[in-house]
Amino acid sequence: MALCSSSIVTLLSVHCKSACLKINFVVTRRLMQRLLEDLVDCGSVTYEAIQHWQHDNRDETPGKEAAIKDSAKLVASLAAKDAENTDINN
Repeated sequence: MALCSSSIVTLLSVHCKSACLKINFVVTRRLMQRLLEDLVDCGSVTYEAIQHWQHDNRDETPGKEAAIKDSAKLVASLAAKDAENTDINN
């Protein structure tokens, strides 16, 4: 069964939360950001999927808030690129 991009992001947030509980937080700092960067770079997760995951109020996944904060720099970078692409295409 294939997972949609937003499901992959949700699963990653759960994984990052459990990793933070099991090992020293310093080791896992920016783990969500690094994972998302790699998945975006290889085309497995889109910016739109990350936005959907961030704004899905029905998703009460433990650790989601921390994962969103952890990936904020990447999301801001992707938003800037998306805005730039939109301006170029218009």
